[in-house]
Amino acid sequence: MIFWIFIHLFAFVFKTNRALLGAMFGGKIDAKYVLQRHELWHEGVKAAKKVLNML
Repeated sequence: MIFWIFIHLFAFVFKTNRALLGAMFGGKIDAKYVLQRHELWHEGVKAAKKVLNML
């Protein structure tokens, strides 16, 4: 288990992953990060919100 904790902490050495630190503890993530790294997921979330707003 200590190994996996170390691996997760090591991920923050890379600047691109630092936005995830706040998400791990606060539950929220910057929209710019999502758009840059997970564009398809973001599109899916927007589509789902659109459908829910129609109901």
